[in-house]
Amino acid sequence: KQFKTGEWFVRVTDDENNMKFSVLNQPVSGADMVIEKMGREQGEQLINQNPYDPRLAQTFIKNNVTKVNLDIIIEDAPDIVNIQAEQFELLANMYQANPNAIPIDMVIEASSLRNKDRILEHLKGGDPEAQEAMQRQQQEEKQLQDIMLEIELNDKVASTKEKEAKARKIELEAEAIEIENELVTESVNMQFG
Repeated sequence: KQFKTGEWFVRVTDDENNMKFSVLNQPVSGADMVIEKMGREQGEQLINQNPYDPRLAQTFIKNNVTKVNLDIIIEDAPDIVNIQAEQFELLANMYQANPNAIPIDMVIEASSLRNKDRILEHLKGGDPEAQEAMQRQQQEEKQLQDIMLEIELNDKVASTKEKEAKARKIELEAEAIEIENELVTESVNMQFG
């Protein structure tokens, strides 16, 4: 605490997906402190009412490390950005070698892409526009499938009717031949009979 007297940026690591920084020992003017505490409108109104107040020009230290109850532990740590990049490169190479072994959403999640949450949501079908487009496409495919089934059914019905007509024609031809044979037989019987 006694050695860190200058402005100091600290990365807050409570959420891996949301990187944020906190500023310690930040020098701030009194006017800025008033605006921050009271809000822009009320703060500026108070400043305009008391423009010569010496506290407005005074510099204060915001998030003063010496006055905050905290433990600061400084240790040597590996360069996480490089390790993450190496791990991502390894994962990407594994995905390229065998795309079926590793889901693409795992590769995207391990990446340092901006807006990767939106990409993952889109892949999972969370994007409303994509879902709507997918539903429309599914409906069109179903309609096309229904039409194809109807055409196939009509084709089968037509084929069945054609076969029935051919069978009826053969029956009628057979009856005609039978009748002709009977007539020929009667005619022969009458001539010789």
